[in-house]
Amino acid sequence: MWKCRNCETVNNGEVCVICGAKKPETDYRPEQEPVRGKESPPVRHYEVKKPESDRSRGGKKRILKVLLVCIAFVLVVFSLILAEEIVYHKAQSAANSGDYEEAIRCYSLIKFRSNVPARLKEAEYKQAEIEIDSGNYDKALEMLDKAGDYKDSAKLRLYLNVRKGYDGGDFHDALVNCENISGFRDTDVLKDQIIDDYYNACVRMYHNSEYSDALDGFFDLEKYKYKDTNKYMLLTQAHLKMLTDVSALYDMFYFEDTKDVVLMEKYIISFLAGRWSDAKGNYIEYNQKNGITCRTNIHNESGEWYIKNGIQYIKSGGREVKQWEIKANDFDEIEVYSFINNTRYILWRR
Repeated sequence: MWKCRNCETVNNGEVCVICGAKKPETDYRPEQEPVRGKESPPVRHYEVKKPESDRSRGGKKRILKVLLVCIAFVLVVFSLILAEEIVYHKAQSAANSGDYEEAIRCYSLIKFRSNVPARLKEAEYKQAEIEIDSGNYDKALEMLDKAGDYKDSAKLRLYLNVRKGYDGGDFHDALVNCENISGFRDTDVLKDQIIDDYYNACVRMYHNSEYSDALDGFFDLEKYKYKDTNKYMLLTQAHLKMLTDVSALYDMFYFEDTKDVVLMEKYIISFLAGRWSDAKGNYIEYNQKNGITCRTNIHNESGEWYIKNGIQYIKSGGREVKQWEIKANDFDEIEVYSFINNTRYILWRR
């Protein structure tokens, strides 16, 4: 007899009638009650091997689990690749149709295609161009920052500054940047527009007596020899009392307020130097050889004199008296109104 270790069934045969386990090689001896006063016999333990069929079933289960995990992993990877492929084709379609914002959004979702970083930068560059042309300069700058050194991003950044400066009235910087990227996009046409608007802005400043700002602009435009830039430069310098030779204005006597400028205190004596007379013999003569002197036969008052705002004053008998007012009609013709005898004279340069 032997006792099955699996189900504790007592059997006579070689195989357990209950669980089918084989009889162990070592004989089973039922445990005996210990005898008082005697040492109990040692308890023997026997290892019962599992049937080969059980071990086989366990191995197959493990293999099945591994296969399922591998299949699941492959399916996940495949689904990711498929999803990215769909997004990629959507991005390509958006880029081809000019919807670069959608292309940028789609490209940003793709992680496993090696050509996507370059495609993303291209889309950002193209979107920057669109934003510049739409006047959204901050958005364009954001796109250029993302595009980095793609293609000619550095030139496009300068082009952005040209457009931004031009739209904001900063013609100086716009013109300088435009020169630095000559030939890029429409800079040649844009430069002509900037020059024209810059010129007109300087003329407005001149008319508003903003002579310093106007002169800065005309200096920028001088090399382009645009319209009457040089004439305005001379007049602006004259208003700022920077002109050293008033004769530079004589060839442009009818331009703007040249007639008034030559009669400014700094320049009037140089303009009037010489003899002025009419057919009746009336004359005024200014001489700069031995100091500044004035002679006339229009009236006989004499004394210390000076000219201010085109009016000549004379100090006589402790008081200042207006002698006459002078207006320039031409380089060779002046109109003199005498306050003393209330007579108007037209005198010519002799």
